[in-house]
Amino acid sequence: MISCIMPTLARPHLVEQSIRMFELQTYQNRTLLVIDTGNQMPPTTGDRWRIVPDDCVPYSQGCLINRAIRDLPGTLIARWDDDDQYFPWHLEACVEALAYRPWAVPSRVWDCFADATIMSQTCRSGDGRDASYAACWSFTKEAWKKVGGYPEEDESEGECDFRLKLWAAFGAPADTISDRFPMPSYCYSRVRSPDVHDSTHTREERIARRRKEYPKHPAVTIRWPDNYMLGFPLNPVLSQRRW
Repeated sequence: MISCIMPTLARPHLVEQSIRMFELQTYQNRTLLVIDTGNQMPPTTGDRWRIVPDDCVPYSQGCLINRAIRDLPGTLIARWDDDDQYFPWHLEACVEALAYRPWAVPSRVWDCFADATIMSQTCRSGDGRDASYAACWSFTKEAWKKVGGYPEEDESEGECDFRLKLWAAFGAPADTISDRFPMPSYCYSRVRSPDVHDSTHTREERIARRRKEYPKHPAVTIRWPDNYMLGFPLNPVLSQRRW
């Protein structure tokens, strides 16, 4: 089983679309845990997914993720994000890659800001650029345990530091781009947000801003993502699949 984890902060309309993308995944043995840290959605359970409100989190995102992973079923973990796109073969490609290495990263992703396919770096470049695309990583639960999990001290750098710990322990990751899955399955930042990056605000400021922009949902209604896979060509291997 592969378990997906998605912390989210006061963006329920995006969560509804992300869950739909999870439901479209071709890999069947999967689960998704959505942790609603803005308390914008009611506790909800669907087909292999559930939403858990948690508005009392005075700890870092790394601590939040570690706490959730400890309780997740299965031996494989995948990160999921509310404002990115996951095409139907994403988890299947992750599971295939994790059969060869204890962590996996796509070598190429589609970046909406650049409007192009971008090489996904796996280590810091040293000049301030860091195209880590953390929301498309996957890893084994055993690898997560071996490196001590996500750093819990610094919310803004937890993702990058966790990646470096995996690299130091296991070397280069497996590539989810392969002969069977030759096209990127992950699209970064499908939502072009004018907001200043969240790391420049306190948690209370982020919650207040997003609650003002996105009202609380009394119920969760799963819906098709906007412009899902629009214009994305299907090669002969993928076009034969049904989803």
